[in-house]
Amino acid sequence: IVGGSETESAESTRNRILHAATQVFAERGFRDATTRMICNQAGVNVALVNYHFHSKSNLYRECVLNIFRQNAASLKSAPQPVTDSASWKNAIRRWVHWVLKLCAAEEPPLSYLAGLLGHEASIPPKLGEEFHQKVELPFKDRMMSLLKMALPDPSPALLNLWFSSILSQCVIYALEKPGWRLKYCPDEISLPEWLDMVSNHICESVFSRLDYRGTQP
Repeated sequence: IVGGSETESAESTRNRILHAATQVFAERGFRDATTRMICNQAGVNVALVNYHFHSKSNLYRECVLNIFRQNAASLKSAPQPVTDSASWKNAIRRWVHWVLKLCAAEEPPLSYLAGLLGHEASIPPKLGEEFHQKVELPFKDRMMSLLKMALPDPSPALLNLWFSSILSQCVIYALEKPGWRLKYCPDEISLPEWLDMVSNHICESVFSRLDYRGTQP
């Protein structure tokens, strides 16, 4: 294999390039990352990257979809059933805590996902629309379905208002990185404990105004 071990399988080489590209894209975003940087990280040449992925755009696409599948499969594909107030509140807490965990991620692979999504504005529009449909929309739809269960008149405007309000409270921690933990988390409290406290704070605010009313027809 050109640029790699002679005994290395094509699949192993592809995975090595994918892992290296994920690191580079998460750190620099699509626009500022170069194929040469990815080659240096993976220890391969440009021809090998092009052979496996054909283009920088396609490589970026594979990175985002792969890392999202690894980290978010449970949230997207197997939500717990909601049948009453207790299960509804548990589902809200689970969603909020996962977003906070993503925003505060400091170690891979979750930190890679945070970095990739954080650089979303730098990717081409066509890729952006695909990521919106495959990555963001299923994630958003889960919270929107929960909000519909609690609002007496779940108009699109009201649903979006509630969704953006909840999400923005979580994302502020991503915007404050890397200094958010130093600014807000007391030294005697661990990061997991702090995330639990923040999650509870956000959720209790939601629960003070909303509660389960039943599934919408």
